[in-house]
Amino acid sequence: MIASTINMWWTQWNNYGDRIFLSTNGGASWTDVIANATKATDGIDWIADESIHWAGSVVFDPFNGQSAWVTSGNGVFKTTNVGASQPTWTFNVKGLEEAVPLGVVSVPGGPLVSVIGDFDGFRYYNTYGYGQRLAPKMGTTTSLAIAPGNSAIMARAGSQVQVSQNSSVNWGTAAVTNGSKGQLALSANGSVLLHSPENSATTYRSLNYGSSWTPVNNLNISNAFPVADSINSNLFYAYDRSNGKFWASYDGGVNFYNVSNLDAWGAPRIKVAPNTQGDVWVPLNNNGLARSTNSGSSFTKLSNVTSCAGIGFGKAASGATYPTIFIWGTVNGVRGLFRSTDTGNTWLQINDWAHQYGSNGETVVGDMNTFGVVYLSTAGRGLAVGRP
Repeated sequence: MIASTINMWWTQWNNYGDRIFLSTNGGASWTDVIANATKATDGIDWIADESIHWAGSVVFDPFNGQSAWVTSGNGVFKTTNVGASQPTWTFNVKGLEEAVPLGVVSVPGGPLVSVIGDFDGFRYYNTYGYGQRLAPKMGTTTSLAIAPGNSAIMARAGSQVQVSQNSSVNWGTAAVTNGSKGQLALSANGSVLLHSPENSATTYRSLNYGSSWTPVNNLNISNAFPVADSINSNLFYAYDRSNGKFWASYDGGVNFYNVSNLDAWGAPRIKVAPNTQGDVWVPLNNNGLARSTNSGSSFTKLSNVTSCAGIGFGKAASGATYPTIFIWGTVNGVRGLFRSTDTGNTWLQINDWAHQYGSNGETVVGDMNTFGVVYLSTAGRGLAVGRP
């Protein structure tokens, strides 16, 4: 028989986690098969410092009494020598880790960068393999921002605010923060950083990457998701889901003004089109998809999109002058993942009913370097990568 603890935080390798016990005499005695065990990463480097924890299920291979699997809060581990004096537990989940994406950026001419719950996030130069975990580590990372006109500058928020000036290779920690997690925005040129901490109705502004901050005026939105214009460094935008008000700043985030009104309870992540000033898109959940071409002063809904939970942009198609648009929503009565190469006039569904990927569609990001590639968040299976 084999049994595990669940949610015990005992010493386990270089961390803390559950224990697993083996009995070969009907439960008269038990051997701890974690205490003397070794851990193997199977080439997944980010697991090296992590533990087997939340071990909700442990089972034998029904055809081999030396093999067993155990679920963990980060994936699945397997051993093929459970009865040995020093068994090895191998992380056995390539492509199926328990990971929740919370932000994704495709850097033009650079890597794909993600932030996730629990394990910071990763930098990928090749999404067919494993990326490098972002460091210094701070665990759950809720926001990732890039300066649209200066893509080497990025910022991320978790228990700290960290800023990179070389496309996520190195990160410096802000000296001061006014709260943890939440959302960040970087101005087009990267000179202004906004931070809306978790559960705060105040957004803060820094001109020195977090050495000091001042409160933003008028933007009293709890858990705001500010975004920067892709061209004009003085322009920032925000959408208040609770009442539908759309806000804009014309002075680099010092002051915000209510410039128009939309439906309430849309999706939180509004997006700006690359390389176009004032081009703002707001996914409104069951109220469709709205677009502004005048920095939010007015919006027009797309008649062929009746619901939209998330929107993103990718490299333009050959011969097209506007970036490729990706949405998770309902087009002409069909719900799914769609692509448009003509500014939303027509849409191509790029999944089908049998392939929903456990996604709520909140994060949809196109690749800025390869046409047609798209990244879709899932509710616990990491990023799904779609390739034409």
